[in-house]
Amino acid sequence: SALPSPRPDPYFEPTLRRSIINYEQGRAWRRPSPAAAQSRVSAMTLGQVRIHIDREGLYAITYQDLVDAGANLSKLDARTLSLSSRGQEVAIWVEGEADGRFDPGDRILFYGQGSDSRYSRERVYWLSWGTAPGRRMTTRDVNPGLGGTPVTTYMARVQFEENDYYISSLPATGQADRWYWQRYNVGTRPNIPTLSLDAPLANPLASGQAELRVVLRGSTTYFNISPDHRVRLSINGTQIGTGEWDGQAELDATYPFSASLLADGNNILRITATNDTGAPSDSAYLNRFELRYPRSLMAQDGHLIFEHTFAGRARFQVAGFGTSPLMGLDVTQAEEPVRLLNGQVQDSAYLFSDNAAGTARYLIWPEAEPLRPQRIVGDTFSNLHSAGNRADYLIITHADFRDAIEPLAQYRRSQGYEVLVIDVQDIYDEFNNGELSPEAIRDFLDYAYHYWQAPAPAYVLLVGDGTYDYLNYLGGQHRNWIPPYLDVVDPFIRETATDNRLVTVSGSDILPDLFIGRFPANSVAEVTTLVNKTINYEQSPPPGDWAMRNVFIADNADIAGDFAALSDKVADQLVPDLYTPYRQKIYLGVNYSSPINARNAIIAAFNQGALITNYIGHGQVQHWASEFLFRATDAAALGNGGRLPVQLSMTCLDGRFHEVASDALAEELVRNAGGGAVASWAATGLGVAHGHDYMHQGFYRTLFEQGERTLGPLTTAGKIALYTGDTNGVFHDLIDTFGLLGDPALRLALATNDVSITLEEAPAMPLAQGDDVVLRFGLLNTGPMAAPEVVVSAGLPPLQNLEATSDLGPVQIGAGLPVSFTLGTLGAGQSATLTVTGTLPAALPQNRYLITATVTSGWPDGDLTNNETMPRWLELAAADASVGLVAASTQALAAGDLFSAMVKFTNVGPGDATGVAITLPLPSAIQALSWTSTDPATTQQSSYPLVFHLPSLPVGAAGAITVDGVAGNTALRTQVQATLHSDWPDDNLTNNTSQPITILIAGDDPLEPNDLATTAASLSVPADLPDLSYSRAGEQDWFLFSAQAGSSYLFYTDNLSKGGQTMLLIYDAKGVEMARSLGDASGTRLLWQAPASGQYYVVVTRPGAGDTVFLYDLHSRYGLHVFLPSQRRSR
Repeated sequence: SALPSPRPDPYFEPTLRRSIINYEQGRAWRRPSPAAAQSRVSAMTLGQVRIHIDREGLYAITYQDLVDAGANLSKLDARTLSLSSRGQEVAIWVEGEADGRFDPGDRILFYGQGSDSRYSRERVYWLSWGTAPGRRMTTRDVNPGLGGTPVTTYMARVQFEENDYYISSLPATGQADRWYWQRYNVGTRPNIPTLSLDAPLANPLASGQAELRVVLRGSTTYFNISPDHRVRLSINGTQIGTGEWDGQAELDATYPFSASLLADGNNILRITATNDTGAPSDSAYLNRFELRYPRSLMAQDGHLIFEHTFAGRARFQVAGFGTSPLMGLDVTQAEEPVRLLNGQVQDSAYLFSDNAAGTARYLIWPEAEPLRPQRIVGDTFSNLHSAGNRADYLIITHADFRDAIEPLAQYRRSQGYEVLVIDVQDIYDEFNNGELSPEAIRDFLDYAYHYWQAPAPAYVLLVGDGTYDYLNYLGGQHRNWIPPYLDVVDPFIRETATDNRLVTVSGSDILPDLFIGRFPANSVAEVTTLVNKTINYEQSPPPGDWAMRNVFIADNADIAGDFAALSDKVADQLVPDLYTPYRQKIYLGVNYSSPINARNAIIAAFNQGALITNYIGHGQVQHWASEFLFRATDAAALGNGGRLPVQLSMTCLDGRFHEVASDALAEELVRNAGGGAVASWAATGLGVAHGHDYMHQGFYRTLFEQGERTLGPLTTAGKIALYTGDTNGVFHDLIDTFGLLGDPALRLALATNDVSITLEEAPAMPLAQGDDVVLRFGLLNTGPMAAPEVVVSAGLPPLQNLEATSDLGPVQIGAGLPVSFTLGTLGAGQSATLTVTGTLPAALPQNRYLITATVTSGWPDGDLTNNETMPRWLELAAADASVGLVAASTQALAAGDLFSAMVKFTNVGPGDATGVAITLPLPSAIQALSWTSTDPATTQQSSYPLVFHLPSLPVGAAGAITVDGVAGNTALRTQVQATLHSDWPDDNLTNNTSQPITILIAGDDPLEPNDLATTAASLSVPADLPDLSYSRAGEQDWFLFSAQAGSSYLFYTDNLSKGGQTMLLIYDAKGVEMARSLGDASGTRLLWQAPASGQYYVVVTRPGAGDTVFLYDLHSRYGLHVFLPSQRRSR
């Protein structure tokens, strides 16, 4: 299907327009992704709960569980209960559903699978009700009496894995498990040649074969050595195999060995590096290992889950149970478990017989001891898939922080943003079946960008910290409130957090398509701190000149770059003159030789306050430079209050918010309740200074040369500058690794201009056609900053010969209304004028125009109240033209008679009427038209309708147009009016339409010929026949009708045109006259009773067979109808 067109975006498009040379061409390439629009019907209108489990087993949900989750069970039909997971319905067993209710004592049993997600230990199931009947487990008879080969053992599988080390660079590419257990290392320190690992097993059998599967990841690599790694593997002191592999690849190998080597209880696996490959060193990480061994069919922890490969019917004996009832399930198909019926418990063993194809998986579980879900949560309605949604600004928050973030949402709404606060769990529910996943957040943003109402969302704020330790292997203090999106985007450390990838939703490039930021909060108090700092920064900044300061900090030069020189490229070239006196440089090795003195200066600079603090040099997660120029502890202790800078960290790692061991320096800056920074733009990975320089300059150029004050567009402009400047893509990784810790809608406290505009001169009024118009606008900039690219937009009449001049230089005039006038730069304290001239055209649609003008510039204006002139009306001298219409005759015309009418026109002013059009819509029955006019400039523009054009009708002018024609041979009664229209405004439109005249033509009516009995027209009773004609002397109109003996019939004529008179006669079928009636000028009435049933004629003619033609209406009725004047139509 066709993709949506590129969408208008008032927030994001200006950023691209400023940054890209061929913007208009390029925007057509920004095509949406081919995601399909979806709809989601929330089951909350019926019933739904979310169930979280953390391991495989038999689970039960009780009546009370659902009540505690907030479910209303009063009308629940138990047969509609339905369970699903990851979009697949799962068969369940509902005890007590036969009566259609779900009562206390009833329960739902289901087979639950453990989680295999890298993001969560929990798997989510959805229980819903209220629609169609749900899927139920099928059953199978497994009575042990069915016999089969006895089976008392199975191959047990136990996996051993611990995750103690996160190595982001192993492997170097792709999505992979980067958590490792232990490392062996030989050839370098520390010397760890052998890994010794415990492997406790329960009830292994001494006979048969066992298997060891081991997964190792190489760390060292030597291009001239192959293989790089070789190890020996032993179980309980007996070597069972060796393994060898190369580089940083993975060894995933399986080794068979005799099960007699295994002990009941603990076993020891040893992995020893042979150190004989020729490599200078050998290092690798153990990921996990697995033992598969023969074991007695015996319950473990009160239950057993096992597999068996069939070669015919088998009879199973599973020992180790008590005497309580057991439930057996075939869970080979996890979504379709089968209940095993008629299994038997004998001597604490469960006996059953079965025959299946291939390998089957069984679960044997005590019916009275099912597992309980970790939690059951009532679902809250959300409909993020609705294409009717619209928002400019999305706040994605953990539910715990929703109340704390609301003041910021309200504040942004007060600024005109359409803000939507979204519980991140709703995103998981709709885009990942309820399970935690950063990919779900990206999928949601992709969907909202392409399918919500335009304009697409532009701003995204993530509220909550995150960590790469999704499953909390290390037991860290922080949790994943909003999980980081990890990807291999760093060429050095490979996988790292990239909030940028959450918003690369249009096209295949890595540039962000929305402005994104994050509040790295771990508590309500931290959210409140970040909210208050953001709002107070904009609403109530402290007094003083602190916001004029730009602080530049640089590490000492080394092989990685001359950091001070790179800093100077921004500090000396891109900071405006107004800010130069407040600029501060703290350069280690240049103006500071002592790291301690430099650190003290940095702390003092922060505490003094600044618009922007900048650092260029080496960095780590918690400090700048190897000399510890500035530390996270220093950031947390700052006391600059509300004098908050935006921190630009052109360094490595100090924005690594997802670190587990410690909080990043950038986090400490923005979370500091007593000061620090209002936001920080920093990296989660490593980088190179020359790449940082592109972004640094792009940020500053957009801020100080283009006047962009909003933080999200500024950081995006920095990334675009890198993308377009680094044409070889050497440093493009920084686009992904740099993230904003702060609100992307934050407006920087930038020094402003104050441009005002006044209308100083306007023409005397009223104005007429062709008059010259001169408008002079005064411009003044009283602010401290210059106003580049001054644009005046003026509401004007559509002037001819429009020109503009200004003492600021050439003026570019835009097309359309209002008219835009683009000027040069209006310096601080400078005044200027804009003079606009033009000529009033001969045609205008209105008699007054409101003259207003607004002024804008390419730099923020601190006072918008004086950016518009006081409105002034431009009055025109309007015309007052009128039109009249008189017909030469009011009688009906016979075919061929002459028709004549006179159209009169005049203008009593006060202004001339120009471009006058007079319209006379004569019917086509008036033929052979001709006309004369008292105004020789009159021209005819069309015939039907007749349209006359007069170029000008001056004040006091009057005239007439006489129109002649010939009546055609078609009966007609119609009214016409003449209308007058002027291209110049007319103050009085009530006299622009004449009184109507009636045109009457007594030609052939639609029932002709009906002059004889043989050509009589049929007449039904009752009937109304309008506009019949007496078109020549002696004419008779005959009508044939049916009558019933004894019934009365009324016939009458009315609506006679001037000079008309009728006589009515009734004849029988033989032509014998039965009745007659002679009327007057108003009409004739004849009431007649039929003597016999049959056909009769009614005849209409003129008494005396006069030659005056006329039109009339004929009516027929049953019974004694009274002929009232109110029933007549007016003539």
